[in-house]
Amino acid sequence: MSLYKKIHAIMCESEALEKNLTVGDGKNSYKAVGEASVLNSIKPLLKTHGIVIFPIEVNIEEKFNEYQGKYGTTQRFMSVLHAKYKVVDIDTGEFEILETVGYGADSQDKGSGKAMTYAYKALIQKTFCLFSGEDTDNTHSDDITKSNSHKETDEEKNQKMMQETGTAKIDKFKVKALLQLIEETGTTREAIEEYVKCKLEDMTFNKWGEIVATLEKRKQKGA
Repeated sequence: MSLYKKIHAIMCESEALEKNLTVGDGKNSYKAVGEASVLNSIKPLLKTHGIVIFPIEVNIEEKFNEYQGKYGTTQRFMSVLHAKYKVVDIDTGEFEILETVGYGADSQDKGSGKAMTYAYKALIQKTFCLFSGEDTDNTHSDDITKSNSHKETDEEKNQKMMQETGTAKIDKFKVKALLQLIEETGTTREAIEEYVKCKLEDMTFNKWGEIVATLEKRKQKGA
């Protein structure tokens, strides 16, 4: 059986997925399919038909913008991930390279992970036609009204305030993005660390956004 026939067989044997995950809260929340549901649904079929799927190339771009949050002006960070996955038939060695895109918005260090999860879920769902009924991608999040009865604890409130005010430390992907900008603009790591009075790895999201914005302007002027 060829790779394409195996993919077709998995399409035929798989079932629609239930949206069991609530993304966001309040009026902008919406239902989605969780990663666990996708994996639990497709993994047995991949094992049965001898198909393996793994990433071979991942590129992440970090973007940011300012917005007015509950605790004042803050910055929202968006991780844009472009990835290539290899789908291999272990019986014949036949393979296909598939591309996917994922987006992850977070005020702390989870943007890259969210983007990776989104990209992989999209790849699996579109490749094997794992439909989930209602298509919330066709509905703007502002049009979705859903009451949120969960009462925040003090710890959750503090965590949310930390996220919105950008006082959490940056993750390794943002460190990597900053190092690349430093190299492209002829700046030095030592100069940046002297300015922010800490190691790059200990930099907060607010400081990271400030430095990135400055270096981006310098990069554009030098272009």
